[in-house]
Amino acid sequence: MDFSSMIIKNIKHNIKNYTAYLLGNTLIQWILFMFFTLVFSEEFMEVASVMRLKGNFISVVVLMVAFSVVFIIFTTVSFTKYRGKEFGVYFTIGLTSKEIIKILCYENIIISLLSFIFATVSGSVFSKLFHMAIGKILKLDNISISLSIKAYGTILLISTAIFLFTTIYQIIFLKRYSVINILKSKVKKDVGSTRIILGIIGLIIFIASIITFKMSIKQMVKDDGNLLVASIIGTVVSVYLIIGFSMTAVVKVLRKFKGIYNNNILFLNSLLHRFASYRAVLYVVTLMVSGAMIFISISYGMYKLTEKRINDNCPYDIGFMVDNDTAKNKDIKAIATEQLGEVKNYIQLEGLNVLNIAVYQDICSVNDSNMWVISEENYISLGKKQLDLSSGEVLYSHIEEEGRFFHSDMIFDLAKKVPGDEKLPVSLHQKTPLDEYKKKRTEDQYMYVSKENQREQVAATVNNFQSKIYSRWDIIVVNNEDYEMMKEKLGEAAVTYDVLINLKDNQSYEGLKKSLNNKLGKKVSDTLTIKKEKNQYTVKENGFMLFLFSSMGMMFLIGSAAVLYFKTITSIEEDRERSKQLIKLGLTTKEINKLAMKELGAVFLVPPIIALSCIGYFFYTIFSVVNEGKYMWENIRVVFVVYSIIQIIFYILTSNRYKKQINK
Repeated sequence: MDFSSMIIKNIKHNIKNYTAYLLGNTLIQWILFMFFTLVFSEEFMEVASVMRLKGNFISVVVLMVAFSVVFIIFTTVSFTKYRGKEFGVYFTIGLTSKEIIKILCYENIIISLLSFIFATVSGSVFSKLFHMAIGKILKLDNISISLSIKAYGTILLISTAIFLFTTIYQIIFLKRYSVINILKSKVKKDVGSTRIILGIIGLIIFIASIITFKMSIKQMVKDDGNLLVASIIGTVVSVYLIIGFSMTAVVKVLRKFKGIYNNNILFLNSLLHRFASYRAVLYVVTLMVSGAMIFISISYGMYKLTEKRINDNCPYDIGFMVDNDTAKNKDIKAIATEQLGEVKNYIQLEGLNVLNIAVYQDICSVNDSNMWVISEENYISLGKKQLDLSSGEVLYSHIEEEGRFFHSDMIFDLAKKVPGDEKLPVSLHQKTPLDEYKKKRTEDQYMYVSKENQREQVAATVNNFQSKIYSRWDIIVVNNEDYEMMKEKLGEAAVTYDVLINLKDNQSYEGLKKSLNNKLGKKVSDTLTIKKEKNQYTVKENGFMLFLFSSMGMMFLIGSAAVLYFKTITSIEEDRERSKQLIKLGLTTKEINKLAMKELGAVFLVPPIIALSCIGYFFYTIFSVVNEGKYMWENIRVVFVVYSIIQIIFYILTSNRYKKQINK
């Protein structure tokens, strides 16, 4: 028999294993090819740059490539070790290492070439639909994305890299180990330690990690940032220990319950062995499913939240800001409505730009922008309910669940600004002792508001806007007397106006920005917020991010499915031998199939259950303290349910094929 015949017969004999390996590599390269057609399209990248999406897009593509590298390394190592018995047979029939490597080179060339052909052909066919989907999301009607030769070249390089890595690893594998070790490599990889102490340690670390995660999110400790990182790392490490060793603890506990244990003795011990031998695979699948759920869930939740968030953050159709001098010298309403025509309602709301200092444990800190303070009378003019604020009492209105002054007292700095003197009493972004601040100000130059005198409200009072000059992220409402006192001390220079407009149905706003720029200046036009425009842009941006991160998540899910499928298919021969032994012991085919399905069910469903439980807990904890968290959590649960259904279907399809194979 010559080499060509040996290669062909070997491929025919291992066609199922080659198919799983080839399919995984092809799917990964197929997705990469379609994204590379966008990367190498100058027209698309110009649009992405204008829409401020280029950075996120490139980051996702880089992450995809990194995942592909890790996935291919993992599958190559697993596939090579699985073939250890086959390599050992080659040695025993007299083939040298060079001859075996020559056979493997031919095989690797065929696999790499086929994966390249399948990926590029299918990518070329489906890329048109892919580009149409991108164009629809971004509403790009006049853009044509061609199939760049660079995309084909990049995939060819990836296929070549797969060939080189696979061949080099197999050469090292054959030269490093003896014939006996190579023959046993398939068995060695299935030997797992089942020390119960490691399972207990893993469980303790896991419980401690989820508790500390909640503490850091709820800000119950000072060093919450480091604690958050430690809790996530602890969870990742503990899951490996739990998957690998906790089954031992379960079996030991069930041995105390003789009835349950004796009725399931074969299943429990088989599952114990399978979990120990599948430890690395189950752990990798758990991580990949977790990554997929993070990418898909967050992007889907943000996309579904877009319209609601815009409506909540922008209660008015149009808003812009003008300073006191402009408001006095220009007819703002006439200028605004000249372009718009008659509007539904028009409000010109007065307020004060005030330096607001957060005070926590006698330490002062200040942010870039001043806080906007309005009187209770002006607050009521917006259709809000009466507050009956006392002197020194404030309403702290913020659009996030926890505002920047949520846990602190606050100081309103009332010292009149001297032209040309921009020096602050508190260093920007630095911590300053309260006593040091008080030395720079007399008692009538600031207003101190303790936490007890702050009422909380999570709502947008005016349209959300943020710049170095204006901040409408958080707003303070004070009683009328305090407002007049603050206005008198700060002077007219601190007074600004928010112009808030609601339009009639289908009323046009075209040309408003240009009109404001011409008649009021760029300083005013730059503050213009138009709810409809903001909603359209954000929907496109979040839709594109959903598409990107869903694609990244799908790569993770494809990888997890490929790993599980490959592991299942390559275990058929061993399980078939076990099936024959069990028949000799008196078990029926029906009982053996039932046992195999239960074991396979645990292998397929335990990683998703662990991943969904951990990620679900993290999301639930985070969303309990963020704005619109409840709404986000509801949408994320939809993703969890859809994935669970897909995984169950995948298990049923794989188990049916598995059942047919072991019964041959």
